[in-house]
Order: sequence, then structure tokens, then C-alpha cells
Amino acid sequence: MDEQTNNSEARMKSFVDEGCSLAQAFLKTFAHEDLQDKQQVINKILSRLSISGAPLDSDYYFVDGSRLSIDPAVESMLATKAGPRHPY
Repeated sequence: MDEQTNNSEARMKSFVDEGCSLAQAFLKTFAHEDLQDKQQVINKILSRLSISGAPLDSDYYFVDGSRLSIDPAVESMLATKAGPRHPY
């Protein structure tokens, strides 16, 4: 399991290095995977990288301001970027 987690995190890092947000990198890493089969890996990565998440609504937020929504019932994921920051 740790090897799968490490491989997935390495893929995510390469996507982030190419300019993706953390949520986009997560989405690209797991887009063609069966979410049920990868659930333990997904949970481990989200527990390490997300700054908050509500298991009931399946929204996860990352330090770069991006958000990942996972709907396991229909096996869909949505990544959103943070909007531009406004000076206050």
C-alpha cells in the first residue's frame, strides 16, 4: 500500500510541478482509476495533503486554495482552483 501511495504522490508532484493545483493534480492522478479499489490510497493522501475535509460532503481543501469534491456514489471528482486573491 505504501508503494501505491508513494507512486500516486510522485505523480501528483509531477503535475504540480507542471503548474496544476493540488486538487487538479489529485484529479489527474486518479481520473482513470476505480475509486473503490484505490480508497485506502486516496484516504491516506487526502489525510496528508488536505487542510480540511468534511467526510459527509466529500469536499477537501488544499493550502493552494484549490478544492476537490468527490462523490463516491457515482464515482465522480471535481477540482476547482482558487479565485484571484483580492488585496484588503
